[in-house]
Amino acid sequence: MTDPKAKTPYKALFYYFETQLGAVRAGRWKLIFERQRGRERIPAALYNLEQDIAEQNDVSAQHPAIVRWLAALADKIREDIGDSVKGVTGKNVRPHGNV
Repeated sequence: MTDPKAKTPYKALFYYFETQLGAVRAGRWKLIFERQRGRERIPAALYNLEQDIAEQNDVSAQHPAIVRWLAALADKIREDIGDSVKGVTGKNVRPHGNV
């Protein structure tokens, strides 16, 4: 059983789909990056997951400093492991294995 008082040693959690960074979460905040769905462009959005677990209310306009902070964390992970959307090959990325 998981300890409900356990704390993560990590500052942030990064959401990748294959080689594309889609979002970053730190504490209660989750920043989802701009993306394409077919021909539709979906803008970036910030959510306060303590108040909005369903991610329905974008609060990026009310919290620009949080957006900048999470975007800076994303830039650091892009330098490390890359992001194909931004065309960045990370310094520590290695080729995937094939079976």
